[in-house]
Amino acid sequence: MATWQFHIYFIPQKALLHKYGYLPDQLKIDKESWSAYISNSDLDEEPAFEDALTISWWLDLDINKNDFLPLLKPFGDIQKWTEQTNGIRSFGDSRNNDITVCFNDNTHKVEEVSCRIDLRLPDKNFIGNVLSLAIKFECLLMDRQGRLYQPTTTALLETIKLSNASRFVENPEQFLENLTKGMVAPE
Repeated sequence: MATWQFHIYFIPQKALLHKYGYLPDQLKIDKESWSAYISNSDLDEEPAFEDALTISWWLDLDINKNDFLPLLKPFGDIQKWTEQTNGIRSFGDSRNNDITVCFNDNTHKVEEVSCRIDLRLPDKNFIGNVLSLAIKFECLLMDRQGRLYQPTTTALLETIKLSNASRFVENPEQFLENLTKGMVAPE
């Protein structure tokens, strides 16, 4: 992920209601456990902890990847490397705007949907497609801090303003200086 990209996870409201009984504003992302997992694991095994990023939120929707993938064509061409990879397909340009779906190779069920938006030159069509897809599947959007928000332009813009990607695009030199001084927490 490039510093200028804003990462979004699509979290189905149905799954949130099933797990919590209500729609929270924030989900826990266990950064310490992720750091330990990345440092001490071969990454082929599943994490032994639960947080917002380890839950397969989409399983409650019971969607087959073959039914879902055609919906991603408006986001751009398939990234060729994902055609040869198990459990993942990405569409668009990985350096700019792209969307990714993760699925179970055995059941073909969609498990996760996320995207990245290039904040250097926001693509209104791509953003419109993101919001439309989220609305179609009754999803809330989640940023890398676990903040949940409605799939509206206003909510998206407000959340983007809180991100490192936005701070980087506004003033790259100041952002990098603050990062080296430890004044910016990695996302």
